[in-house]
Parts: sequence; C-alpha cells; structure tokens
Amino acid sequence: MDRTSVVGDVETGTRPPILQRVDVDKYIDPEAEWQTGFWLQYTTLTSRNFRRQRPRYFSKLLYGQMLFLSVVTGFVWFRMTRTEDMARDRLGMVILCCIYNTR
Repeated sequence: MDRTSVVGDVETGTRPPILQRVDVDKYIDPEAEWQTGFWLQYTTLTSRNFRRQRPRYFSKLLYGQMLFLSVVTGFVWFRMTRTEDMARDRLGMVILCCIYNTR
C-alpha cells in the first residue's frame, strides 16, 4: 500500500508552485490507534475555533453589554442588606449573571 500525496512547494521568486511527491507512509504509524495525540487535536481545534469566532467574542456590542450588566449588578448588589434573608437573592443574581454570560 504505497500512498503518496502531492504537496505544493513555492520556491522564492518562482510561479507557479513546484509540485513534489511526498511519501505519506513514513509519517504514519500503522500500529497506532490514533494518528495524532489528544493535545495536538485539542490545541488545533481550539485555535481554529478561536480564529473563526474572534469577531463574535470581541465585538463592541458585547463589551457594551458586559459593562452595562456590571454597573447594574454592582448597584443592586451593594444596595442589598447583608442579612440571612437576602442570601437567596444574592445567589439568584449570581445565577442570572452566569446564565446571561453563557448565551
């Protein structure tokens, strides 16, 4: 089973790229259950997801929403009395902030 793959290699100052044959079998261990390790897959998929979702994570609208939620939560949190009856209300506010941030 001789598998080869064509890889483009661009030399400096030349166009179009020069194609070379690469022997794929020397990079594959037939005895291995998985050809790549967990950490390689994890870091590759995480970095790819971060690059694709960067505009969604770092938008001005998101920063504005987080700032507004922080200010409102701070005003409500520090105006609550520190009694045992208000413990459930404080916990509810923490849960609300967690749910709001995970959508």
